[in-house]
Amino acid sequence: MKSIRLFSVVGGYVVSLWVFAALISGCSPSVRYYSLQPGGDAAAFSAENRGPVVEVRAIAFPEYLNNPQMVTRSAGGEVRVDEKHRWVEDLGVNFQRVFVQDLAAKLGSSGVFVSGGSDLTPRHVVAVEVAQFDVSEGGTATLSARYTVSTASRPEGGASSTVVLRSDTTGAGKEARVAALSSLVDQLATRVASQVLGE
Repeated sequence: MKSIRLFSVVGGYVVSLWVFAALISGCSPSVRYYSLQPGGDAAAFSAENRGPVVEVRAIAFPEYLNNPQMVTRSAGGEVRVDEKHRWVEDLGVNFQRVFVQDLAAKLGSSGVFVSGGSDLTPRHVVAVEVAQFDVSEGGTATLSARYTVSTASRPEGGASSTVVLRSDTTGAGKEARVAALSSLVDQLATRVASQVLGE
């Protein structure tokens, strides 16, 4: 009888754990993943186009964005991470790829590449340092960055500019916020392209 009672207790304990795990998994919110997207110009861009050859240096990103979770900034300076909404890849890598696509489309050039990604000899070198790239509680997306455009022959003698770009989201969902952030990358590419063409 003792062995039967012990088995019954242990069996009941195992069943309880299984039910508890099932309840937890059922209540756990699913995680959604997002990615920045290039602008409309990039979608219509042909890789056969020939234009200025531009090297884009590795884009510097702030440490607070070095995580997979999406972040929201409050008026008091608090930065909150959202465990349920995440970037599908490293945000800095995603930002750089989209920026290069957007810049290539603005310049009409298939010769825009990240450092080390091509054997082409660049005419211009672009460096970008991002200071802020997030969305506020009120839904305003902000991109604050400093960029430098120089010639390959004088990479340290380029002209630098600092910009603060903002875009209000058109909806309450995270998709609208991602679209707003993507549009800011496209706007930055427009600024940089204008400076490249003006060199």
